[in-house]
Amino acid sequence: MRFLPHVAMVGACTLLFGHTASSQERAVREETKSTTRIALLIGNSGYRQEVPTQGLKAFKKLTNPCNDVTRIAAVLESANWQQSEMIQICDATRSQLSDAIAQFKDIYLSDDHALGFIYYAGHGVQVRNETYLFGVDSFLDPQKAARVATVNAGSSIFHGGVRLFSDLISQVGDAGDGSIFIVVDACRETPVDQLAKADPKIAEAYFNASRAYPRPALGIKLLYSTAYGELASDGLSGGSPFALAFEEHLKAEGRIDPLVARVIRSVKEKTINSKIQQLPDTTGSLNPPPPEGCLTSCGETK
Repeated sequence: MRFLPHVAMVGACTLLFGHTASSQERAVREETKSTTRIALLIGNSGYRQEVPTQGLKAFKKLTNPCNDVTRIAAVLESANWQQSEMIQICDATRSQLSDAIAQFKDIYLSDDHALGFIYYAGHGVQVRNETYLFGVDSFLDPQKAARVATVNAGSSIFHGGVRLFSDLISQVGDAGDGSIFIVVDACRETPVDQLAKADPKIAEAYFNASRAYPRPALGIKLLYSTAYGELASDGLSGGSPFALAFEEHLKAEGRIDPLVARVIRSVKEKTINSKIQQLPDTTGSLNPPPPEGCLTSCGETK
């Protein structure tokens, strides 16, 4: 909508400056070309409780993730996102997560200036520099995970786990001239770290491995609902504290950078006296426009 006045001016000039106006029109048409945008919204609540083999541990069921992403989708719809621009899945298995990531990737890569938005709500675990997101068919074997992680730090060590960097971000690759905003509302506790500390046979090898974050790629910005090694609250029936804050500020501020700043402050303030205190964490940066990095409106800062 912000380009309409320019189009009107170019049209009026056509009568006086035919050749010049033609080049201006081409420039405006290029400017106003619709940017491809695609949102992948994942809410995993119904984790399976029947472990397939002895020794595995089940993730507890969660109350809010599916409802959280439904509300986020509603905010996007109210800001004129079309159904074709959103992939929304609830209670996805690891296979379904992988299929959705591939679908997101194909749409994002169809435009050099695309805007991608990924929102995941569900269980999560941090292992060194990798964040694991879990399908509802996931189970934990922490002891085995600690042993495997010591031998091969790059392996996928959880059944049903999708690695944020190795399986998701690497599938997209370089963001190109576009931008991808990834939001992870999940715990980032470090159970493998704790087991490694308790086992002198693996502790030295495990902790000698690099624990630095993967180098961020220009154009990809991440927002975690909590800090490294910390828990994130599922909240009461109304939603997780992080999701409620994100929804509230997304309605008021569609530009990603100020949105992130508002959400971080709000979650810290709302959980400071709670059993689970959360300080959201962010890393990475968006590309300059196009796109402008707006999920909803790109109005003046409120």
